[in-house]
Amino acid sequence: MSVGAWFDVVAARRRVSQWQAAGVLAPDRAAQARAVLGADAPPPWRGFLDALALWLGAALLGAGVIFFIAANWAQLGKFARLGGVQALLVLAVVAAVRLAHRRVAREAALFLAVLLLGALLALLGQTYQTGADTWQLFALWAALALPWTIAARSAVLWLTWIALVDVALALWFDLHPWRVFGGDDAVSIIGAINFAFLLAWKIAARRLPELEGRVAPRVLAAFAVAPLTFGAAAAVIERNGFGVAVLPWLLATLLLLTPGYRADRRDVAVLAMAALGVIVVVTALLARLLLRQNGDWAGSLLLLVFAVGGQSAAFAVWLRRLAREERA
Repeated sequence: MSVGAWFDVVAARRRVSQWQAAGVLAPDRAAQARAVLGADAPPPWRGFLDALALWLGAALLGAGVIFFIAANWAQLGKFARLGGVQALLVLAVVAAVRLAHRRVAREAALFLAVLLLGALLALLGQTYQTGADTWQLFALWAALALPWTIAARSAVLWLTWIALVDVALALWFDLHPWRVFGGDDAVSIIGAINFAFLLAWKIAARRLPELEGRVAPRVLAAFAVAPLTFGAAAAVIERNGFGVAVLPWLLATLLLLTPGYRADRRDVAVLAMAALGVIVVVTALLARLLLRQNGDWAGSLLLLVFAVGGQSAAFAVWLRRLAREERA
């Protein structure tokens, strides 16, 4: 049972209890209502903790290998460094093949292999001084890890791969600022790419049960909304005009908040992120208009405080109503 299904069980139990307290549900019907809503399923504490320990163990093992080599770089020769990491990489892949019938274990083994792959590429660059830029390391890392990510069909591996792509893009834009739009819109471009990943994830989740759930889309929404909001707010404040960076933020926000999107993919957490983005950008616009054209800084700041409070209250009421409708 996934974490999302676990929360659904808890919500179903709470709903039955509320119906009983309100007198809507007769005591002799409570067991039948719990069975229909799936509230009798046992909380998967053991499975959740086992999966969490497995993923943390894989992540810590990969980090431990990297830190061990970094701390003992002078004492280890080329063969020990490269051969050791390659041997561990092969063992991780073999373990993933052998554990093909155990999905979580297979995914954790492939996740460890992806981490060791990055360590191996970094070792090659440091040992032989290839002269490659840092963004090339992450781009090659993402390219080589893509087949394993596709084979695993794991939300964790896909999020890791998307994070690698984001880091590669960020490092590339740091060396090659894209000023086609009259300013550095790299942050907004990365946010727009992540928003495209979010839409692709939603489409793929309809056919791949492994990608279902709410945690991964929420992480992707954060990857998209945060840079888009930052880029739009910076464009509003720093540039002479709104800038093209506002356009992808506006399109993403409108799509997330439209009734058509919410009817099929309602997620209050994602809607809250979009609402926060609206508050930030609107407040940045008001700050630009008030603080640059009004000499009364105290009065302008007071107006901004009231504007933030009013927007926050309005969105809070709206989100609470949606949350109640979702629980009903």
